[in-house]
Amino acid sequence: MVLSAVACVATGPLAIRGLKAMRWIQPMRHEDCPPLVPLEPAKHGIPTMGGLWVLGVIVAVVALGGGLASREGVAVLMGLVGCGLIGMLDDLLKFRRANAKGLSCRHKLVAALGMGALIAWWLRDTAPALRLLSVPWT
Repeated sequence: MVLSAVACVATGPLAIRGLKAMRWIQPMRHEDCPPLVPLEPAKHGIPTMGGLWVLGVIVAVVALGGGLASREGVAVLMGLVGCGLIGMLDDLLKFRRANAKGLSCRHKLVAALGMGALIAWWLRDTAPALRLLSVPWT
């Protein structure tokens, strides 16, 4: 975790310059939260898709650190990458649509639940303990 944070801080300025050069700037939107409208000018010109860069750093650190040696480690990384892909799709839709709303909350939830179900199905034979449901305080 510390290595990922250090790598993000070290490579962050380069990633931000690259995102700005590609003009990946999130469209301004004012209708979502009127109290935040006065703060929007301060965000003007700040690139989006930074999560994709952070995700790439995390994947690289996990791969180099041996985190892919176990099936459970791969499953955690699959969940992380899957959520990152949902976020990336959301950002891409914000660029394409005039209203800049991206994916609806319902679509994000359905995608995340579906991804979790696929990962659980993939892990079903990994360890018998993963099939137990523990209910605390019973």
